[in-house]
Amino acid sequence: MTAKLMLLVEEAEKVIAGFPVSISAEPVPLAESLGRCLAEDVFSPGDVPEFDKSAMDGYAYLSGDASTEFRIVETIAAGTPPRVVVSTGQCAKIMTGAMMPSGADRVVKRECTVEENGFMRIVAAETNVNVRRRGEDLKAGKLVLDRGTRLRPAQVALLASLGVAVVPTARRPRVGIITTGSELVEPGKPLAPGQIY
Repeated sequence: MTAKLMLLVEEAEKVIAGFPVSISAEPVPLAESLGRCLAEDVFSPGDVPEFDKSAMDGYAYLSGDASTEFRIVETIAAGTPPRVVVSTGQCAKIMTGAMMPSGADRVVKRECTVEENGFMRIVAAETNVNVRRRGEDLKAGKLVLDRGTRLRPAQVALLASLGVAVVPTARRPRVGIITTGSELVEPGKPLAPGQIY
């Protein structure tokens, strides 16, 4: 009886497929996650945006307020919470990304206004509300990325915007290469007739 020296590709694939493969998770820092695959689904830990915020530099005021001019009660920069409740005849000067003050529900962009002596007047029609509402992009608990997703720059940026510092990635596989054949020679050694690197 002669021993079979070679398997067909299809037979070899069946043998390999018969070995159980389990994927284990490996948490890695966000900065090291590029190119890795997620080992778990990722859900939004909170609402995005986290609060109602201005989409423009301008003035936050109450829609429906028919005042001809508005007293500026405070200036709100991004990252600084508002301190004053905006009432009829009032507005808050607000920067893009800043938290909306209580009492205000829209923003008129700066280009549509004139500011003088602590007051703002609207001088051009503004049809947009210019407010990004809390949870408008993502609600807390919403599935953001599926298990198995390969993390490319856009996915890493999304995880960063959610405040994810450690990413549950799949452990990288260990690969072994087995070379066989009397014709094979290690690189750097001279080739004898009929041999290859």
